Amino acid sequence: VARRIREKFPDLAVHQAQDFIRFHEDEADDGILPVFFTAAAFGAVVCAFIVALMLYNSVLERREDYATLKALGASQRYLLRIVVGQALLVTVAGCVLGGLIAAGLTPLLREAVPALAIRYSLPLLIIVPCVLLIGALAAAAPVRMLRRIYPAEVFRA
Repeated sequence: VARRIREKFPDLAVHQAQDFIRFHEDEADDGILPVFFTAAAFGAVVCAFIVALMLYNSVLERREDYATLKALGASQRYLLRIVVGQALLVTVAGCVLGGLIAAGLTPLLREAVPALAIRYSLPLLIIVPCVLLIGALAAAAPVRMLRRIYPAEVFRA
């Protein structure tokens, strides 16, 4: 096929798929990949805010429950573990779901766009701890609110 195209269009550069990918990897690294990484970074920030708002709302809705737990003698550390545990649970669930979606879509994307070389430049050993850190940091606002809950709130009418 390539030979026939070259014969018909001698001024046209014709490459096999693998050669084309190899020739254009540098363009992708310098061109579109930084844009993708920037979009992923913004996505991580948005994710952190969503998790933080979800946890903040959870603490707000259960304010009386936390006050009751404090009145019954639950330590501040125990309550903090609950909130941070919820944050990490949501984060791990998101990691697993995102990983499964990526693993499922990667072969489909390679089929649909064979010229696109899909390479993972950041190994999972870097990505997963960063995502877990984002989840733990997202618990900061709800934890701050949790610290301001007093056991006497239970007795308010």
